[in-house]
Amino acid sequence: MQQSRGHGHRYLTETTIGGEHNARSGTLYDFVAFQKAIEESLEPWRDRHLDLETEDFRNAPSTGENIVRTLWPKIDNRLNQQLVRLRLWETANNRVHAAQDVTHIVICSGSRHGAP
Repeated sequence: MQQSRGHGHRYLTETTIGGEHNARSGTLYDFVAFQKAIEESLEPWRDRHLDLETEDFRNAPSTGENIVRTLWPKIDNRLNQQLVRLRLWETANNRVHAAQDVTHIVICSGSRHGAP
């Protein structure tokens, strides 16, 4: 019996950081370093079947909630723990949202109408 590879998704992430504004540079964080942190976090998953080809999802399915839960520390560690919100868009109407709270991360699933 042949195992199904499932179907693919092209996800969109929306990453928000917080912190102290640097009055001298006029920025919150170096934008090039910000983009690099996100790309480095996502690269091991690029063009892979997450459940079959990555260690991150060997024991848990790659649901939107699990992707966000797994992706959060990868990005946050590269951004000096400044990540405050992470959204994962699977389609224009389906997203998973995680936001930093002082004590925990809240995962919410929902639908949205209109463009992300």
